[in-house]
Amino acid sequence: HWTPLQNCACAPRPPLTAAVAEKKYGLGALDFSPPRAGMLPTGPHAPWGPPPVVPAGTMVVELFSMSVSVNCHGPWLLCALSGVEYVYKPVDLMKGEHLTPEFIQMNPKHCVPTIRDSGVEMWESCAIMRYLCARYPECEAYYPADPAARARCDIALDFRQSTLYPNIRTLAYDAFGWAKAGADDLADARDAIAEPEDGALAVLCALLGPSDFLCGTGVSIADFAVAPALKYLEVTDVEFPAALQQYVKRFNDATNYLELSSDVSSFISSKKNGDAAGEAGTPAQTPEVVAGSLGAAPV
Repeated sequence: HWTPLQNCACAPRPPLTAAVAEKKYGLGALDFSPPRAGMLPTGPHAPWGPPPVVPAGTMVVELFSMSVSVNCHGPWLLCALSGVEYVYKPVDLMKGEHLTPEFIQMNPKHCVPTIRDSGVEMWESCAIMRYLCARYPECEAYYPADPAARARCDIALDFRQSTLYPNIRTLAYDAFGWAKAGADDLADARDAIAEPEDGALAVLCALLGPSDFLCGTGVSIADFAVAPALKYLEVTDVEFPAALQQYVKRFNDATNYLELSSDVSSFISSKKNGDAAGEAGTPAQTPEVVAGSLGAAPV
């Protein structure tokens, strides 16, 4: 039975470190050498040290991710807040590490996020979160078991993938310089997001209703998918309705998301200040751009 997380204000759990892995799993003989230069993210996980190399079959989730991609933040939040053991494995897209034979064998779409969990290898952020909630008791509270509540969660997840994020992507990628869009496409995307009666933000307000979060009083994987997607709108001139401004603040407070998304915030600030894409170590392309799958469903 699902119990809402009342006034959740969880501190994100860091990924598994070498010291903890050695103590809990006897992995001290493994190679814990740091990744190559440029591989370590600059976000909140950096102080916890480099991720260990985990052998297949170990009960630890490996999360292959990219810190400036909001599509990766849902699974990352779920791992960080639930307490499930995980290792964060940054993928350096600029070095083509998502295009290596090993990565393509794991994920033929060669995108992030991707997880590997005791032989299970999968991608698509919402599918990953649903899987983790079904797989691990630590995660199950974030995906309602009650049929009506789960349907509400699934509506928000599917709406995010089919309507909200594709239009956010059009506006944000153009502003970032990742994928320039024509004037008509930009106008259509803006209308689809901001139209006051039935635009995506208006629909989100309706889904939210009087609740603190999309599934009630506690955060769920619906919030982990939707709220980070809204982060990319900060680079645009789209104005949030007051109800969504309050929702985003509640989400940030409940999940410490501002800390986890610090790399995105820095990148958005650099773009607003007119910096060229790729300066200060910020990737100039996203997983979809590098993989050549801009027309595919968002991950």
